[in-house]
Amino acid sequence: VGKSTFIRSLSNSLIFHGKEVALMDLDVCQTEYNPPGMIAVHILGEEELSTGAPFNTIRQPLMSRFCGFFSPIENSTKYISAVTDLYQAFRKWQIENDHRDIPLLINTSSEVQATGTLILSKILDIVQPSVSLLIRSPNTFQITTPTLFQDHQHLLSSHFQLMINPSPTVMRLSKKAKRDEMLSRYFLGESEVSLTRQSVFVVDWSKILVRVEKSDLDPKLSLLALNGSIVALCDAQNASSNFLSTSSSSSSDAAESRPKVLLASLMCNCLGLGIVKAIDPEQKEYH
Repeated sequence: VGKSTFIRSLSNSLIFHGKEVALMDLDVCQTEYNPPGMIAVHILGEEELSTGAPFNTIRQPLMSRFCGFFSPIENSTKYISAVTDLYQAFRKWQIENDHRDIPLLINTSSEVQATGTLILSKILDIVQPSVSLLIRSPNTFQITTPTLFQDHQHLLSSHFQLMINPSPTVMRLSKKAKRDEMLSRYFLGESEVSLTRQSVFVVDWSKILVRVEKSDLDPKLSLLALNGSIVALCDAQNASSNFLSTSSSSSSDAAESRPKVLLASLMCNCLGLGIVKAIDPEQKEYH
């Protein structure tokens, strides 16, 4: 039993008693209902009672933000920006859809040492929860910052600490194995058809803006980076032309011959993940 099991049990209990629940999953490593590498908000109702392993309960989120890493420590600035943007978007959705009374449960990252504690502190400042729960095991009791919730006492109406003793006899999948399983289930779903035999979408690359994260990649090499990669599909309708780099040449023909590349990350809604199976440079198409 840990934080994932607890938050699933809590959401199931609220749903069982007739409440609709919003779950904001901020754990980019071990996600609950969506692929790893992103944070998301899910609306859970009577048909979304959680049973079984997370990779058996993948759902389309209400809204999400792509981070592109499996630990918030890897890029804490981008992570906090994503959390802030997602939380503000959810609050706006609540007002516009008259869902002000829906309870919000937040699943945070399991990173609780050093930088992880500072990130958690910033999350508390952003979302200002009314109730918090800190789950600890004996081997992390002295490592985590004991004053974290005391420092935010002005925000919390109540906070609790729960001590657990993990069973040494239970076989546990590694974090990487869980992520791999989640991605496999995400792409395959309930289909018995392998990925190599599924239908392929063909998209003109003039319709797609490309951003390679965690790398100062030369735009000329973007096709090599994309081919065979898992990519996030994001809604970039508000992208400014100032972000685009298509060619160093002033010729419009030269500009159209290369994919459009974003020079900076955009904070926008992530619609899901895809796989670039092939690129046709002659037809200027992504497959």
